Amino acid sequence: MDGSTARTTYVDSAVCAECHETEADAWRGSHHDLAMQPADASTVLGDFDDTSFEVHGLTTRFFQKGDGYWVNTEGPDGELHDYPISYTFGVEPLQQYLVEFPGGRLQCLTVAWDTDAERWFTLYPGQRFPPDDALHWTGRYQNWNLMCADCHSTHLAKNYDAASDSYDTTWHELNVTCQACHGPGGEHVARARSSGKGWAPEADESGLVVTLQRDDPGPQLEACAPCHSRRRKLTKSAYAARGYHDDYAIEAVRAPLYHADGQMLEEVYVLGSFLQSRMHQRGVACSDCHDPHSLELWLPGDAVCLQCHSVDAPLERFPTLTQKSYASPEHHHHEKESEGARCRNCHMPKRTYMRIDERYDHSLPIPRPDLTVLIGTPNACNDCHTDRSAEWASAAVKEWTGEDPEPHRAVIFAAARAAHPLVASPLAGIAHDPEQPALVRATALDLLSAYSSGEQVKLMAIEDGEPLVRAAALNQLGNLPAELLLERVRPLLKDPVRRVRIAAVRALAGAPGTALEAQGDDAYTRARTELLESYDAEADAPSASLNRGVYLARCGDSTGAVAAYRRALFLDRDFLPAVFNLANLLSTTDRAAEARELLQAAIGRCPGEGELHYSLGLLLAQMDDLEGTAVALRTATELLSTRARVHYNYGLVSQQLGRPAEAEVALSRAAALEPENPDFAYALATFYLAEARFDAALDWARRLAALVPDAPGPQKLLEEIERRRAAGR
Repeated sequence: MDGSTARTTYVDSAVCAECHETEADAWRGSHHDLAMQPADASTVLGDFDDTSFEVHGLTTRFFQKGDGYWVNTEGPDGELHDYPISYTFGVEPLQQYLVEFPGGRLQCLTVAWDTDAERWFTLYPGQRFPPDDALHWTGRYQNWNLMCADCHSTHLAKNYDAASDSYDTTWHELNVTCQACHGPGGEHVARARSSGKGWAPEADESGLVVTLQRDDPGPQLEACAPCHSRRRKLTKSAYAARGYHDDYAIEAVRAPLYHADGQMLEEVYVLGSFLQSRMHQRGVACSDCHDPHSLELWLPGDAVCLQCHSVDAPLERFPTLTQKSYASPEHHHHEKESEGARCRNCHMPKRTYMRIDERYDHSLPIPRPDLTVLIGTPNACNDCHTDRSAEWASAAVKEWTGEDPEPHRAVIFAAARAAHPLVASPLAGIAHDPEQPALVRATALDLLSAYSSGEQVKLMAIEDGEPLVRAAALNQLGNLPAELLLERVRPLLKDPVRRVRIAAVRALAGAPGTALEAQGDDAYTRARTELLESYDAEADAPSASLNRGVYLARCGDSTGAVAAYRRALFLDRDFLPAVFNLANLLSTTDRAAEARELLQAAIGRCPGEGELHYSLGLLLAQMDDLEGTAVALRTATELLSTRARVHYNYGLVSQQLGRPAEAEVALSRAAALEPENPDFAYALATFYLAEARFDAALDWARRLAALVPDAPGPQKLLEEIERRRAAGR
């Protein structure tokens, strides 16, 4: 084979072990080694000795037939069937089991084996999904090819065919082996064999596409990041020697994935947490704590932290470290050897996923019970001291330090998540603060999308040195003038990072006069192709079709957008973002009746979803069906009881229908929920004026004037109320 072929050729991992015996021995038995295995007597840990597990009225039976392992459970038709187990999936603290289905699908049973307690348990207590639900074990969201395959096998190609909704998934090795991290080893092996025993090449002569060294954190992070992050794929390729941001789009520190202070909330797989940490900013690498082959900590317990956090801190590598005794009550304020003295318990609070799988937060936060008091984020102190209040914990920390806690970005992020009108400026400060981690700055830019000043702030960030920041700065710039958009965004179509190029072409979508394709702009054409390929990379995920629809709609291709939204609903008929977007698009293209049918059908399946009732109410108002609007909005107020705008709209339609008592209650509720919203004050002032209740009208008009003191409208309204009161009508 020629050099280019050898460089992309995978070899059997046993070949690697011929020279790298120590590393191979450490890897054997690791979670990588056991990530996925054929189901046989040596790999299956669960009790298949004709054991039954009953939950929600459904009995699942596990048994053996010959040498095979079988399960009897509810199939996609709602009937009980026997299914052979093909593969084990994971090993500790739980093991799942995969069943082969037509169309190349591997489906994950949602009854799993607890390897510590040695028991069967359900991953979804309190819930039973019908067979046609995407979360049923035979449904799309329990599909290994879509949800899991990328990270549990080596050199995996999903090979999804959208036309037939089927897979021809392939892999080089079933589990996670050497080349999953080091890249294809063909050329490396060829060079080693030609060089003879004792060959010790420099990194750039090894023949490996990926070279990893203990003292170089960048490549390590790039190797670990694809599987240890909550992200979207940008390419179909199973392997390429590119940077992480060329192949993946990591999720921002957004709700509901993270708390406002950056602590993990949903399962985010480490990287997004670690990128927020000071340790990452100072150059700490994965292998400083973990043996990359066994995946275990290099040293047990606190010892792994005390490698650096001690009186002998390695200042030559980490010059900002403080050399002191951290393993002392003066630092941790707990008795020695107590649980409160453990580094991990304070700085890596754990959360439990899949019911029994404890994960530790890698943002390495300092415990902040004061933030719990302010915004409700969790803190490590009260994780242990569950019988005490956050106020007690906050006071204790202040007593230890003798100082008020430092301001924290969490307060600003929490306010922005709640759409507080006065946080645009501090968000901009975070976005442009070079001391903040890139992922945090990108998150601030995302949050600025809700503010009118956000686009100007973003324009200042599109040339930032961090690709995460540039990409976030390019999101939602659609209100800028076309000339300015072209001038500032067009150069980024040639950005060296794919994620940024994709964001740039998306930013240009729909801007008047940006017909770059017609102008023969090759960079635009290439970037647009990359964008569409990113949707193809996850064509089996409803979210990818949704994003394609959003893009095509902005480009003015309503036909393509409708098709994309319908594709998302084909993949998951209850994927509500696609329902809302499709209904909105249909309603704006003279197809309101179709939109109504779509929303009504969704309500029939999901009657408890308040947003569906709210959307239907707004649509019926456009169709001049005020009675229908009132019915839908009244239900929405019950299901979305804390949403001020829902009550406001119900109040307006009640007023139009001549139902003043209902209108007053609804409008008052809206104002109580958002007392600083001038729309609600105006609505109540004009409502009371129409009812000739002049004192109440004056009260609300004065409140309105106080809310918008520079606006002329409130003063005119006050004069009109006074005039009408004087006239007695």
